[in-house]
Amino acid sequence: MVAARGERSRSEAFVYVCGGLDAGGASLSTVERYDVQARTWESVAPMPSARHSAASATDADGRLYVFGGQNGASRAGGASILQSVLRYDPSQNVWEELPELLHARHSAGAAFVRGHLYVVGGHEAVLSTTMTDDSEGNRVGSKIVQRFDPQRNAWSQVADLLQACGQTTTAAEEGGKLYVSGSDGRMQVYDPSNGEWELIECPWKMQFRRIEKPCARSGYGLAALDGKLYAVGGNEDSTEVNRYQPEHRRWDYQMRHLYTERSDSSGPRAMRHGRSGLAVGASAGKLYVAGGAGKVSETDPDGKPLDVVECYDPLFDVWVTLPPLLTARCWASGSVVQEQRSIRSPSDL
Repeated sequence: MVAARGERSRSEAFVYVCGGLDAGGASLSTVERYDVQARTWESVAPMPSARHSAASATDADGRLYVFGGQNGASRAGGASILQSVLRYDPSQNVWEELPELLHARHSAGAAFVRGHLYVVGGHEAVLSTTMTDDSEGNRVGSKIVQRFDPQRNAWSQVADLLQACGQTTTAAEEGGKLYVSGSDGRMQVYDPSNGEWELIECPWKMQFRRIEKPCARSGYGLAALDGKLYAVGGNEDSTEVNRYQPEHRRWDYQMRHLYTERSDSSGPRAMRHGRSGLAVGASAGKLYVAGGAGKVSETDPDGKPLDVVECYDPLFDVWVTLPPLLTARCWASGSVVQEQRSIRSPSDL
């Protein structure tokens, strides 16, 4: 966007939350965005079709993409897998449909890396309570990696993941590489320059009576922030936050159930409100978490869609509660978009 004479352009950050499931278990098409500077939420144009458990990412031009997902009334049944791809242009407040995925997917991860959008892992079948697990207790997913070229408007398939990722597939870009993590925290790293994957054995651990044991969790979010990757929430109503350091190939972790607790661990401070199936994004040195499924009160037997929004500042290791979502939702897609806005120069006012 080119600013007119007497105007200058300013980049502003917006946190988008798309679709998901509402309190009644229905799929949503509505989209909300949070103005980081104004600290307010507003509704924007809804998606052409409702969906939840979709993947999302933003390209270099500030356009938002939503890939696949499910529609229907729940994640456990009565839903179909989507192959459609949507793109949102914030400057026009318009959604458009793009060429479909090569393989329909839900619960996949997505990221923009070196001019391409990658959709990684996920499931080809609707989740059910009877779905079989592998020998390590993880939901069996896909190894397939799909890549979209925005310039050619075309899909291709690149090298498969070394290990399948299913119900919990998260992806993020850092240092020009694609990082993918599953429910056990093991990292798979893709280098577009040589088209190869590398498996990094660094599973999450929990500390119990001074003994470290491997652990797994599902439904968490992953985002890159200041050269590190943050895994947030998961496992019904976890408040846990893990930080991955690519240069050291390790997770900083800390099992805490109350956000006021401290320990000798190097992990970040836990969230105030536990949740899984949350939307997460990062901008300007801060991490944003919106919605998800969690307990509204300690007496709730099951998790419910949340409208709770929190922001993490790693500089001070503190979480701050922000204004709530307009609609409580879980298993929504979340991304941060940098939009260019024209403002009048003071001398011209």
